[in-house]
Amino acid sequence: MNKIEMIGKTYGRLTVLNETKVKDFQTYYMCKCACGNFKEVRGDALRSGKTVSCGCTQVETRHNFGNRVKKMVDYNGKSYPITEFCKEVGIAPTTYYRGIKKGMTIEEILKKHKR
Repeated sequence: MNKIEMIGKTYGRLTVLNETKVKDFQTYYMCKCACGNFKEVRGDALRSGKTVSCGCTQVETRHNFGNRVKKMVDYNGKSYPITEFCKEVGIAPTTYYRGIKKGMTIEEILKKHKR
């Protein structure tokens, strides 16, 4: 079987620098992410699109999560950014968003998801 040339190619945010090893018939490559970090990745994960960054896109997604549905939550007479509201009441922002159904009040969401 012919080897696929990947060095120098870019997959998502990752640019392949060099081959690092072959393990269990899988070739691994050292890649440099657009953010500057380095990551060793299996070739098939790069080609399939399963791995597209060093992990920085997940961090960015989590960081921007509070802006997805609405920016502020009114609760107990105060207005909170989503992330601060969730910290204040002890729930994860992802839990808050999973709890939203059309017409639900903040209290109903909290009652459903409070630990």
